[in-house]
Amino acid sequence: LLTIIGTAAGGDIARWELSTGFGIHPETWTLLVSSTTQVYRDTLTHWDTSDVPDSQYVLRLQAFGYNGEKTEDRVIVTVDHTPPKIEHIRIAERMDGVRWACFIEWRTDDDATGQVCLRPSGSDQAYRSLDANLFSATHSLEISQNLSPGTYDFFITARNKAGRTAQSADSTFTIRSDVVPEQGYGKVAELP
Repeated sequence: LLTIIGTAAGGDIARWELSTGFGIHPETWTLLVSSTTQVYRDTLTHWDTSDVPDSQYVLRLQAFGYNGEKTEDRVIVTVDHTPPKIEHIRIAERMDGVRWACFIEWRTDDDATGQVCLRPSGSDQAYRSLDANLFSATHSLEISQNLSPGTYDFFITARNKAGRTAQSADSTFTIRSDVVPEQGYGKVAELP
């Protein structure tokens, strides 16, 4: 059940209606509740979304005045019964100045935030969390900054807009210790 909280109050309000429509530009509306009782920052209704397909919906609150005037407010909500699916996890190494930078990249099947939890391999230390807080379906997080060279255990968590979470299987990556000279190449030969 989704609890819908709002305000439908004012001196000239005779009644109000709360409806829902499929998509972000609904063509038709389904009435959820109609009332003549004014409500101020309180529960308007409870919407049972258990049989509602995953998608975006618009909630429309309309207030009808005694004088025949009508006002309305709309808000977009996402119904999502499933957690995000974490897939295509890979480790990417790129040069960052004179050092190799290590990135963990992954995709989710819907927009989600992500978090990489890591610790040295074989360690019983608590996992350190690095956040990717943007809602996106493609994720890339630099993980080698402030970490010593070595092998690390990690897993990824993702949270979609509906608040559903998922966790990947445990895996490992290695941060390299090799450094390229500042110019990007070393001395090969010396001429007399």
